[in-house]
Amino acid sequence: MDLVGRSLSDDERRVLDLLLEPDFPGVQQLRVQAASVVVTGGCGCGCPTIDLQVPRAVAPAAVTGRLCPFEAEILSAVGEALGIVLLFLDHGRLDVLECAYYDAVSATWPARDRLRLVARR
Repeated sequence: MDLVGRSLSDDERRVLDLLLEPDFPGVQQLRVQAASVVVTGGCGCGCPTIDLQVPRAVAPAAVTGRLCPFEAEILSAVGEALGIVLLFLDHGRLDVLECAYYDAVSATWPARDRLRLVARR
């Protein structure tokens, strides 16, 4: 099956790679998927959230659950939590990269120095 979509932007790639930096069960397969993932859509609210699709020929990851075990807090210049970045999985495949701000919507991905990687509870 040919994928219909576009490549990740540099900002999207940077955020996805950050979430896949830590070692956890299945991360190697998710990193392989990330190399060929395409963007197939996004959120209509104006935030940068994107829908992802991985080629069927690429193996699913041996992960359980719908969420990546790491998330990124979006921080203000003074370290105040402004939102969160989550990576959703669908049966071991990259599915949605979500950027959710708590009080306002921003159309851009946060800069790397405004993201703090944390293990999900």
